[in-house]
Amino acid sequence: MICLYLSTETWDLVSAVIRWVSLCAESHVGFIDTSTMMTFSAKADGKGIAWRKLNKREKILILKVPRCDEALKVALTREGEPYGYLDILGMILHRNWLPMKGAICDVLVFWAFQQIGQPLLNHKYIPVEHLYPAHVLLSQLIED
Repeated sequence: MICLYLSTETWDLVSAVIRWVSLCAESHVGFIDTSTMMTFSAKADGKGIAWRKLNKREKILILKVPRCDEALKVALTREGEPYGYLDILGMILHRNWLPMKGAICDVLVFWAFQQIGQPLLNHKYIPVEHLYPAHVLLSQLIED
């Protein structure tokens, strides 16, 4: 089963910066295959947008969202793109510095759901570049 997951790594610098800027406990969002516990997301680990094993230091929250498998298929089209370090800097300085190629975790997830015609949030008034990973929790699409 494909779900979304939120996570944080207490001693990771990028995670700490995102938590500080967003005032949220969670600093990362991505897709997770609950049968294998493999994740697909954008991370600042040198792999960019890629599949990964769960890091044992990550504290995770798994979220069921309809059509998550379809959104993952769209996100997979960006596999291999770089991590959007410039977007993290923009987050710190409150600027919209989305890179032309690559992404950060929340931008990838919100973009993938927009592409399948099922946005997680209303992006008409709040563009994706103003969101943080924990904003996924505001989606009314999350199932119990």
